[in-house]
Amino acid sequence: MSILFFFVSLGGCCYFFLKKRKVDLYTVSFFSALIYFMPGFFGYVVYPGRIRKPIHDQVYTVFCLVLLFIVFGALIKDFFRRTQDRIPYVILGSEYFEAILSGTAFCLMGYQIVVLGPLLLAPKRVMMSHLGPSFVLLRHSASLAFLVSYLSGKKTPLRISLGVLLFTFLIGFRSPVALTGLALIVLQFGNLRRAPLVSYAKYVIPISFFGYIVAMGKVFYGTFKAVGLRGAFSVLFNAELIVSAFSTLEPFGVQTILNEIIVSNFHIGFSHLKNVLYQLLVIPSLFGGNTQAFNILFQTQLFPEVTYGMAYNIWGEALASGGYPFLLLVIVCFLLGISFFDRLLESGNHIVKGTAACMGTYWSFYIHRNSISTELTLQRHILYTFIIGMSLSLLLTALRKLGRKGHLP
Repeated sequence: MSILFFFVSLGGCCYFFLKKRKVDLYTVSFFSALIYFMPGFFGYVVYPGRIRKPIHDQVYTVFCLVLLFIVFGALIKDFFRRTQDRIPYVILGSEYFEAILSGTAFCLMGYQIVVLGPLLLAPKRVMMSHLGPSFVLLRHSASLAFLVSYLSGKKTPLRISLGVLLFTFLIGFRSPVALTGLALIVLQFGNLRRAPLVSYAKYVIPISFFGYIVAMGKVFYGTFKAVGLRGAFSVLFNAELIVSAFSTLEPFGVQTILNEIIVSNFHIGFSHLKNVLYQLLVIPSLFGGNTQAFNILFQTQLFPEVTYGMAYNIWGEALASGGYPFLLLVIVCFLLGISFFDRLLESGNHIVKGTAACMGTYWSFYIHRNSISTELTLQRHILYTFIIGMSLSLLLTALRKLGRKGHLP
């Protein structure tokens, strides 16, 4: 099966590199899958304690299914759907959207600094329990403000939100910077002409450097917390630390979960998926919703010796829940989500487009290391942030109009 995986990966690369098409969320999802399926190229996964174990053949089967469906989805789009240039439009009352979200992110950053203080330099596991919902709003406000400001050309919110995103990176969170940067790449490339991906070779170095910084993120912010910014930059060029960082990259741990689920023939049924229904509620936790249900189930039984919270594996969760039929259903839903967000990216409104880029990137890239409930929770949080920004912008616009008409003193 490893040979088939290599050929499927090669065939997909040939299509996305050589086909004359625009960079879209199918492109992101395919190469994201290759990143998270990276252990397949090496033939091993890394268990807790840095123990290397060979990959089971069925893991390659899962890899091939996901990759083939992504390529199939891109083929359907390219041959049956024609992308059209949309007429730009403005949502009435949305002119303060970027300023409100960037201001919210900045104020929440100040709140975190004042309230937590030295705790921000503590290990991530210690700090996490003190952050709370305000940090969720901070990170998503900064991401949306940055992307929408980039599209609308508003420089002040862009700079403020960028500063907040860098703050989240330095205190130990790579995902806001990584996913916002990836969404920015999608937006930038989406504005270019249709062309084979190989024709954009000039972008390889800056994108690779960005990926390198993200990959070295744990080492970077860990050193920053210990010795400061100068020491953090020095580790980026430390050969020993580079080898150590890349030998324990997240994909090797994420696929360990899938590998052990298959090796152990682990089955959990569908009872934990009731948490998916809770995502329809405003605050699921008030009604017993628990996004960590899958983690609790597999980690306590398959990795009881691990004291820290492991990541998730949505493909392993699907297999453990309902076997290959349910895995295929989850993959199809994954593709439907990509298609939905990809269509929204064609919008002529910069707020809709920026929000779609943010949500679509979380969906197409981050889904590989999440559970079903966790991924839906992330989407819900971004949607709530969008609603907050739009609602406050509409309110501010209405108050301003009333003030102009003399209804306010």
